[in-house]
Amino acid sequence: MYIPINSLINRFARAIHRAGVFISIPVLVVILSIDVSLRYIFNSPLIWGSEVSALTLSLVFFASLPHVTGNQGHIRMDMLYRLMGPRAKRITDVVAGLCGFIFALLLTYQSLKSTVEMYRWNEGAEMIDIPYWPFVLFAGICGVILAAQFLIQMVFPFLRASQEDAD
Repeated sequence: MYIPINSLINRFARAIHRAGVFISIPVLVVILSIDVSLRYIFNSPLIWGSEVSALTLSLVFFASLPHVTGNQGHIRMDMLYRLMGPRAKRITDVVAGLCGFIFALLLTYQSLKSTVEMYRWNEGAEMIDIPYWPFVLFAGICGVILAAQFLIQMVFPFLRASQEDAD
């Protein structure tokens, strides 16, 4: 059961990450390049450039969180982790997974709650007519994937230990 679910979640996380990287970053580069050029050449920057850049950057950040988590790419004290025995590593992995899972649940809850409020109140960027709720909804969707990955990371050390005991 672990492998198919984990594989599906990782594929989805990779797809979201690629969309964030291969779409959002080029858009961000173009907007920033135009904005900087207009600012220094014509002394007239894009009025909406900062807002769109911040929203685009948030897409890249939230799109990358599940992918980094699925690839065990978060920073940890590797020097200490390598010195730990198998049991201490499992405990550390479970505690880290639990902390990440709680964070992801809170992120998801707040994002989904804020999505409804932002949609209801029609909140959006001030200088350009872009609503905020799709960006916050995207963060919530990424939070769901992130929570699933942390849950798997919490359970996996026990599955690995039971497999080692069975072998």
